[in-house]
Amino acid sequence: MNKKRIGLLILLICLVAAAGYFLKKYNENISQLKSANEDEKQIHLSKKLSDKKAVEKNTSKKIEKRIKFKSKDEIREEYGKLEIVALYNGREFTGAVISIDEFYTMITLEGLIKIPMGDVKSRVIIK
Repeated sequence: MNKKRIGLLILLICLVAAAGYFLKKYNENISQLKSANEDEKQIHLSKKLSDKKAVEKNTSKKIEKRIKFKSKDEIREEYGKLEIVALYNGREFTGAVISIDEFYTMITLEGLIKIPMGDVKSRVIIK
């Protein structure tokens, strides 16, 4: 009977050791997958940001050529409307909103400005 208990005990120890080994390998594989996914995400994000900067750079060059406005009427004539964008801090900008994404991009008499969406309190279109 003692030999049976010893045999079972040895078998149990072997099973626990094998389970520990396989769990360790499993955790290593999961860590490698997570690391690879994070690397892919970083590459994807950096590519996305570089693409966005390239687009903004190209767009900015095009816009710079046509932001030499002397009056609000010239802006209205070029873009077909004039808008007042009011911010939570009390400032107001008058001009033409030319794009809306994470920023309001506006042409004003002062030039091209970008206003973060979270700063905008209201937007009124003047015809």
